[in-house]
Amino acid sequence: MLRLTEKQQEAFDIINSYDRNKSLYFLLYGGSQSAKTSFACYYIQFASIMYPNTTSIICRKQFTDLKATIVQQTFPSMLRLRYGEEAASNPSFIKYNMSPPLSAEFYNGSKIYFIGLEDNSGFEKILGRKASMFLIDEASEVGYKAFSKLTTRLSENNNARKIGFVTMNPTSIFHWPYRLFIEKVNPTDNEPLKNAHFFKSLQMNPKDNLENLPEGYMENLENLSKEERERFLFGNFLTSAEGAVYEDQLKVAQEERRICVLENPIINPHYNLHIALDIGWDDFNSCWCYQVLPEGVKFIFYKEERHVDIVTFLVKIKEKILELNSKWIETICWLPHDATHHWVGSGMTLKNVLTLHSSYSTDKPISYKILEKKGIYEGINACRIIFNKCTFDKEMCKLGIDRLGQYKEYESSGDGVYRRQTKHDDSSHCADAFRYAISSFYFQKPFQEDFRRDRNAIYGFDILNKRTRQNFGYY
Repeated sequence: MLRLTEKQQEAFDIINSYDRNKSLYFLLYGGSQSAKTSFACYYIQFASIMYPNTTSIICRKQFTDLKATIVQQTFPSMLRLRYGEEAASNPSFIKYNMSPPLSAEFYNGSKIYFIGLEDNSGFEKILGRKASMFLIDEASEVGYKAFSKLTTRLSENNNARKIGFVTMNPTSIFHWPYRLFIEKVNPTDNEPLKNAHFFKSLQMNPKDNLENLPEGYMENLENLSKEERERFLFGNFLTSAEGAVYEDQLKVAQEERRICVLENPIINPHYNLHIALDIGWDDFNSCWCYQVLPEGVKFIFYKEERHVDIVTFLVKIKEKILELNSKWIETICWLPHDATHHWVGSGMTLKNVLTLHSSYSTDKPISYKILEKKGIYEGINACRIIFNKCTFDKEMCKLGIDRLGQYKEYESSGDGVYRRQTKHDDSSHCADAFRYAISSFYFQKPFQEDFRRDRNAIYGFDILNKRTRQNFGYY
């Protein structure tokens, strides 16, 4: 017979304390083997039997991982503990449909679907259904986009509580579950949640599940590295992402108070204003607005938006700039090297499209420039070198700073050869736009014979120290 631990009972009581007519989103986070996923599966089974004809969705990033852990282990184990071996293996109590999408159906018509989020076609099929509950397991591997899509499915018209479970071993404070459930802000735009009361979190650690752990397991966790103990033993979110590209640079910027509230005038009227864009559709349109000054780079604001065409996005950037109510010489928009490609359906390049449709006022003209193609790590190294000369507005760049803190690299060995790669996720678009911003002045060499220096422009060598200029060939 199943007996809930004290921490699991606390989770159950939290759910029962909320308004049944409102959707509840519940983050269960903490150390390894603390029964987070077990409780979520237990509750979904319990509610499915309590309320006939309900639909639930249980998912992980990879279907193979989901099948090996939840489908074959956790889910049937909780059934046996709660209802007995005979009921759990009786087709008249529960039967499994092994053809895609894999599902389990109880005797009362309630169904639970098991899906891998990497299977886009299967995920979209499931999204066509209404549901009462969902579970995202190992959310550290999953993006916010999947969570936001699943929230739209909690619309079944029945008496079951509408609950979205999220379970994970904590990663970085820059990851979306921390932003959403702990800081209570929307991870995409940094705006405070309007219904924050219905985003609840509970920390569950191995010490809360001792009665179900094998002897010696806690000692194994205590022998892990300091960072791993924080995550898997104590269940704490880390102040930096594992493999974070700009971790050291951001830490120094915080210590030197270069992440601050910029003094007025925020825009220096004697220099150009720059915009660096990374362009997407399902991915983010990302934009850094900045000025390059003799003393360094001043990042004024960061903005990103998904499912908005680039012309509309640029109009919103213009409106944001004009809100600052300041003067400047000229606005230069820096586009990635592929802006020379023909834009789909237009017969023109992206630069042509923006030039034609730009709605900038005539007294504030905008010029578009295309960056030369540079390697990702060549650009990252330039960013690291310049970072100690960068200042960020604390409020208007907060989302961008968080994204830079979450930008990660890892080692890939698909063909047996280890390679360093950056991870493509929500943070990578912000990081690309940041790299374009630095590239817009860093890689310009003003001493070439055919180069005519712009008296209003600042170049990379202008804000590097003498030794660094010599090392990089600037004399």
